[in-house]
Amino acid sequence: MMHRPFLFCLAISLVPLTQLACQSTDSPTHQDPVEQLEKLEEAVAPPSGPITLVERTDSEWKERLSEMEYNVLRKHATERAFTG
Repeated sequence: MMHRPFLFCLAISLVPLTQLACQSTDSPTHQDPVEQLEKLEEAVAPPSGPITLVERTDSEWKERLSEMEYNVLRKHATERAFTG
């Protein structure tokens, strides 16, 4: 029962992909939709190696990032929701 909403969302998200695949049937490079989906899954797969944490001080981040990037990425300076 708990998998039903997930499967519904998955099915709904795949509809645009299948429509896109059906539009290009005249092309000589047309592939099977299953093959296209497999390639898409490979492209969005998580990295296979270990994820390493990058530890830098605030001053190091300020050197590497622009002022806007630093404020948004490190200080969470974004506009309020639904204001822009």
